[in-house]
Amino acid sequence: MKNIILFSVIFFSALKLQAQQKIQRCQDDMTDEVSFITSGLVVANKDKTQSFRIELDILEREDKTIMSNGLTLKVVGLGNCFKNDNLIFLFENGQKISITSWNDFNCEGDIWFFLNDGGSQWYKDSETYTDILKAQKLVKIRYTNGSSHESLTREISGNNQNYFIELFKLIAENKVVPCKE
Repeated sequence: MKNIILFSVIFFSALKLQAQQKIQRCQDDMTDEVSFITSGLVVANKDKTQSFRIELDILEREDKTIMSNGLTLKVVGLGNCFKNDNLIFLFENGQKISITSWNDFNCEGDIWFFLNDGGSQWYKDSETYTDILKAQKLVKIRYTNGSSHESLTREISGNNQNYFIELFKLIAENKVVPCKE
């Protein structure tokens, strides 16, 4: 009986730790260049032949506070080249966000999206889509390749629904951890 209880405690503790988001601050010792890595949200089909990974882009202001206004996607199995791609988010309250990528044509699977007004708000505090991402649980997401028109739609479940809520909370608290080497 003790083993079952111990296993349960370890199992549920591991689940809780796995679900926590984090933002890592990395600084190159030689150039002093700063970059950030966020926990990614992976969305894949059942066969794992098509997938994309979403990361929130993080910037550091001069006063060392952090902010975000963009998303980066790494796409696999949904076309060979990418331009004018589309992401649609559906939230628990029925709201939707539809955004189109801004990057140049590329065949590496790297795609970038602004969250606010096509990037015109990049260095300002005025927010639009980020207000929804901060507050609403994500229930479904669709990615569509603008070149091949292949798409992937998946329901988001469990703690992944809070992916953006948790990351924007860390941003508001300016809570980052050093990169692990």
